[in-house]
Amino acid sequence: MAGLLYKTTPLFVGWAVTNKCNSKCVYCDRRNLKVPELATGDIVSSIRSLSKIGLCGLNFTGGEPLLREDLREIMEYSIRTGIRVSVASNGILVPQKLGLLKGVSHLGLSLDGHEDEHDFLRGRGSYKTVLKAAEVSTRQGIKVIFYATITKTNLKSLNHILGIGRRFNSKVIFSIVSSIPYASDKAKELAPDAGEFSLYFDKLSKLKREGNKNIGNSLSGIRYILDSFLSLNKHPCKAGYMYYRIEADGNIYRCSCVADKEEPLMNCKDLIYSKGLKSDNAGVPCRGCWCGNKAELNCVLSLKLDSIINALRIN
Repeated sequence: MAGLLYKTTPLFVGWAVTNKCNSKCVYCDRRNLKVPELATGDIVSSIRSLSKIGLCGLNFTGGEPLLREDLREIMEYSIRTGIRVSVASNGILVPQKLGLLKGVSHLGLSLDGHEDEHDFLRGRGSYKTVLKAAEVSTRQGIKVIFYATITKTNLKSLNHILGIGRRFNSKVIFSIVSSIPYASDKAKELAPDAGEFSLYFDKLSKLKREGNKNIGNSLSGIRYILDSFLSLNKHPCKAGYMYYRIEADGNIYRCSCVADKEEPLMNCKDLIYSKGLKSDNAGVPCRGCWCGNKAELNCVLSLKLDSIINALRIN
């Protein structure tokens, strides 16, 4: 995909359309990040430009994306353009904004363990909120995928999380808590030690090999995250080559993990003047990927057969 002058095609984009959030997860500090948000017109024109240079998939995240009053307009335009759209949410606003979600490829909901574990990490009552969001969504035929962030507080909840996935006939994609940009000061404290985490992912791998249908990670993706956590990761990373991150102010980065360390590639409002994105450090080895979704995407784009098959089954 890379062409002359390092112009690359953004096949997939994760877009934090807002940093505002109605939840206070203990490992996240994004809600305190104050930046000007793009206007509706700027987002729509940027999506138009992205679609012209090859965008296939767009995940709206935040903060809490459902807090944007114009999200319906943004999503409807994206879907009409032929882009595959998904939304990541904490679930709080899902029941009253259910109609907005029709047409999405899936709704991603955070699920971090048993009720006491989840509520400790994400706020009192949030566990019941997530289950309610999953219930009303699946009742309306909206596909739900759960996203579980592993910390030292929920290491014993694997079977429970997968049981919730089974209850809703949903996949669960596992990630690891990380001190990524905009993480809270407590994120590092919540990380399990290497031995505990290795045992957890060994069990996850075993269940996957035994045919558990609710595990959304592939075996290669599980290894990718484990190697990253243990600082052993030599896997290629496609950030800045086939997928990108856009922040609430429109700045485009290779990945959310470097948004506080690198200058943006450009602002998405400038895409109208560009035929692609310039990234001269694409394909560098990833030394710390925490995100199950990114691990899976990297494995698929690196042509890992089990990851490709896994992705086809999810989609």
